[in-house]
Amino acid sequence: MPSVLPEIRSRNIIVNIQLKKLIKKYCPGNPWGIYEKIHQKTGLPLATIRALCTNRAKSVSIDALQKIVGFFASEFHISPAKLLGPFFGVQPSGFWRMFTSITSKYFKVQICQGVRHDQTTAEPKWINADDAFLTATFSRQVLTCYEQRPSDLEQCLLRSWSNKEHQKQCFNESLWIYSRFRQDTGSRALVCIGSMKTLPLSECVVAKVFGVKPFVSVPWNKIQNLQQMPLPIFFRYRKNDPHPPSAFGGRKFPLWASNGEAGIAYEVDDANWDFCPSSETQDAAMVFYVYSQPAETVEIALGGFSGRATGCIALELPDLANKIWPPQYQRSDLMVGAFIIRYEFSPSVERNVESHSILVKPTKTEVIPLSKEVLERRLGGNVGELKCEAGKSKTRGKGHLSIDQIYDHLGDGIMKCKHPVENSPSPRPR
Repeated sequence: MPSVLPEIRSRNIIVNIQLKKLIKKYCPGNPWGIYEKIHQKTGLPLATIRALCTNRAKSVSIDALQKIVGFFASEFHISPAKLLGPFFGVQPSGFWRMFTSITSKYFKVQICQGVRHDQTTAEPKWINADDAFLTATFSRQVLTCYEQRPSDLEQCLLRSWSNKEHQKQCFNESLWIYSRFRQDTGSRALVCIGSMKTLPLSECVVAKVFGVKPFVSVPWNKIQNLQQMPLPIFFRYRKNDPHPPSAFGGRKFPLWASNGEAGIAYEVDDANWDFCPSSETQDAAMVFYVYSQPAETVEIALGGFSGRATGCIALELPDLANKIWPPQYQRSDLMVGAFIIRYEFSPSVERNVESHSILVKPTKTEVIPLSKEVLERRLGGNVGELKCEAGKSKTRGKGHLSIDQIYDHLGDGIMKCKHPVENSPSPRPR
């Protein structure tokens, strides 16, 4: 007898049996009574019915499917054609499970991009094409990966680091947005597109978890060996890159494997680091996320070392979602996932003009999870958090931090400047 698998994995979805959902809809009350009734009417074993309700069955025969659909059709006078659709459900797999686990009716997703300011074009404010493509791809996945869509999908544009002259405003904007997200209530997700070179807000997400102050360069005079690095990831900038002060980025990095090249270094174990260079035939990207199930919050920073690598994330995002799950660091209240993605390209490959695409597809993709031991050693039992002491702020109402308090929590040592916090809108009530 042919069979239908209760779970069919394809790209970023799982197809499963929704018998339990049908029973709750048409037979509210004691489920055991309806199990027995289905058993008597169809002749199916009780064990089979329970396994289908809990999605533990390895398969379901067409004969059993016909009998169950026939039972609901005869008992509740429902057209069998209308039952087949609800009988099967679609759930996202891998990485997208963080979003489907949100149970609140109001769920806000905020996707942030960096805006560059320079005089190289007629329009001095512009967004990298690869960042924009990844934003669109990520938004589409969030909106289509499960039935309960976010109540609010918001896009936020923040200033990219350009030079020291505008450094104060650039960092303050990112600190302010991040603090507002941390202080807000309700189910929410913050998605940062691009590395800290493009979007300084990404640095807040990564640095906060390790209890490191963002936008403060690595104190190389105090680093005796790589075990003392503040974070297990480091972006070695190119000479012509923006060089924002960063807790895990800069030009200097004493690793023999880098050989002076630009790219992403990552810790392998207590004494060793490895390096993914960015060159004509190679590139690298980072995916970092923090998920708190009790608080129903998700923080994500994902982006390539270069625009080319960011575009590769967008091209492979549906399949990539299964490779960046599960997270390596897990507690009852917190999960942290950290992955480096290594790309390889054919030599002298130009952007595909014939297909009218500006994206370059890699010939090989390798997803490298940071080891569980590396994260556990650095995180231990304490993960840095931005806590709000209600009523302590002089410039904001109850439950909000002033800009000075934000620096106390995140940015000691960074230059302080005034920020128009008084006119900022209050968080949406839940």
